[in-house]
Amino acid sequence: MPLNSQFNEAIASVLKNLNPVIQSLMSRKDFSNPRAPFDVQEKTRDLTAYKQLLLTTQASQSQEDADALLRMTREPIQPDINLMMSSNITLSRMGQLNTDRTIEPTVALGQNKLLGSLEDSIMKMVAASQYSPQPAPPPGPPSPPPPPPPVVGTATIAIRSVQFTSRHANALGAKLLVQNGANTYARSDGRNVATVLDNSVAAYNAQEWDVARGGGPEPFSQTQNTAPTLTVVCRVGAVGGNVTVASFAGQLTGTPGQINGANYGPGPFNIALNQNGMLPGAPAVIANGATQDFTLTFTGGANFPTEIGVADLGLSITVNSNAPAVTDNIAAVSRVYLTFGAPAGTVVSPGPNNFALGGPLQSVTPARLELAIQAVRDGSTGGIAGVPGFTYATAEDCVDASFIFLKDIGVSFALGFRWQTAVNQTGLNNVVGAAQPPLHTYLWMSMKPLAGAAPPGHLPATEAWAECHNLAVAFVLLNEILGLAPFVVNYGMGNLLGYATDYPQPRRADIAPYPPMVGAIKGALHMPYNRNFLMPNALPAQQSLGFVDQHGGVNNFEGVTIFNNTRLYPIGEVILADNNRDINADNYYAEYNHAFTDYVDPANGIPPGFNAANGLAPLVFSGDWIWWFLNGGGGIGWLWQNGYVPDPYPGTVVPFLSFGIPGCFMWQN
Repeated sequence: MPLNSQFNEAIASVLKNLNPVIQSLMSRKDFSNPRAPFDVQEKTRDLTAYKQLLLTTQASQSQEDADALLRMTREPIQPDINLMMSSNITLSRMGQLNTDRTIEPTVALGQNKLLGSLEDSIMKMVAASQYSPQPAPPPGPPSPPPPPPPVVGTATIAIRSVQFTSRHANALGAKLLVQNGANTYARSDGRNVATVLDNSVAAYNAQEWDVARGGGPEPFSQTQNTAPTLTVVCRVGAVGGNVTVASFAGQLTGTPGQINGANYGPGPFNIALNQNGMLPGAPAVIANGATQDFTLTFTGGANFPTEIGVADLGLSITVNSNAPAVTDNIAAVSRVYLTFGAPAGTVVSPGPNNFALGGPLQSVTPARLELAIQAVRDGSTGGIAGVPGFTYATAEDCVDASFIFLKDIGVSFALGFRWQTAVNQTGLNNVVGAAQPPLHTYLWMSMKPLAGAAPPGHLPATEAWAECHNLAVAFVLLNEILGLAPFVVNYGMGNLLGYATDYPQPRRADIAPYPPMVGAIKGALHMPYNRNFLMPNALPAQQSLGFVDQHGGVNNFEGVTIFNNTRLYPIGEVILADNNRDINADNYYAEYNHAFTDYVDPANGIPPGFNAANGLAPLVFSGDWIWWFLNGGGGIGWLWQNGYVPDPYPGTVVPFLSFGIPGCFMWQN
């Protein structure tokens, strides 16, 4: 005799309310967490078995099955429901006091609404089971046998490919990061320099991780404090029965990345991934023995850390279905270079010994990013005199730190070494082909410390030696590859100049009796000082004012980088950080010790010994006619020893040697 109609209707109502509860439990983020307030997997298995018995009773109409259903209802289903509801209520009431909570209170309360509906329908089913059976229908043709209950299989999952869509991209949408370039250059001191800072156009693959090419990982770059987004292809299979796929969950882990054996990344972090898309969509039924590829899109539930650095990433993806959840893990899915902003940096040489911002974007390679990251992180750890605190979120702090890094490793100018198109004056030749390095390569090599070699004379310990204006534009590339900008100089010579030239200014008037000038500036941007006069043979000539630099050489100007239109950076010397770049240009020649001072901020505490009224650098005048005069006056016979004093300024006139060559003279007092 079939079961009564009220009981059958009640079974259908229980089934209707049971499915949302099972799906809600399977989507809990603590589904596999042994520390959850109750064993979520165990309760899910109980309810799944209960669902199977409901379907069997509905199909068989057997009183024996109905009795078994009621016994299972009493134990364990109703106690399970009570336990889950009470646990969820406790979790939601404790709120922030519950440091061990595994799901949010709103999730717990929403789940209790589903459990309440299920409990009501179960109570109605128990009540309906007590009704008297309906009279048997009149005899008729026999009903077809019910279909066998479905068999739930076991799910499998395997990650096939991973692509981070939040990475920095070029104009065509491809990955901005390209592979390292490598070349060996012969230096003028006889040392071969094998650098990986060379230009490169060798692209990386479209996916950071791809099983088709044997996995990975391949690196990418992304702005710090932004959320990762990624596309993942997963292959899900069914074994021992059909599997109905409902959703996926992901987890991204990060550990500090290493550069030359040392950590240069943020501390370990975890980012839960939220599923945005799924193709094919849910529910997707996978037949026993078959597989299905799913294309999934995820967005991080949190951002990458707010730090310039490098991190090695791991990834885990879990498939949620009507079978027990399964997870696939990739321990090293990719390496991410976290930058302040999108990498930039353009420098061209429009004429001999001149530079401008423009041309193609520099090659963004791991080697260049790692040097720039190392500069910021190492420069920040040593502390900067006069700077109250360092933060990666402030661009000026990061630029200051990279400047200190270069000063600490001994990068400074070297007169006579520079890049220009017409002739190779870099002191470097490609071992293959004897050509000078490309412009960007040379500038990057001037920023790279060279280990294990003592440079000759006063030359810095770098892969390439360079004059100050070369270092200025190299500093632009070093910082702008991390997105630290702007370095545009909109002053005097236009806004395309990649650096500024800071010239010394005279401290005496050019008319007799040559008195000291009151309030005269000591330095000015893009304003060389020249004076015209007549030589002893009455021919006109011109002298250029220069200064004696820290290496004892005669220097026409100091090439400086200007950041944010105010701060000046003469590489290897001192940060000039007044709020006015013209004041900074003047202060560069003031009295204080560049060698022992990192940071000069006259507006916020000047360093000891700073005297704005006194000049520090010895000034010299130089010109072609002096060379001519000191070498015999073109056969006329005017020699220095003849007692001719070529200048009426008071004081003792002495010849000055630059690199052992007499080319100018200075006044002792």
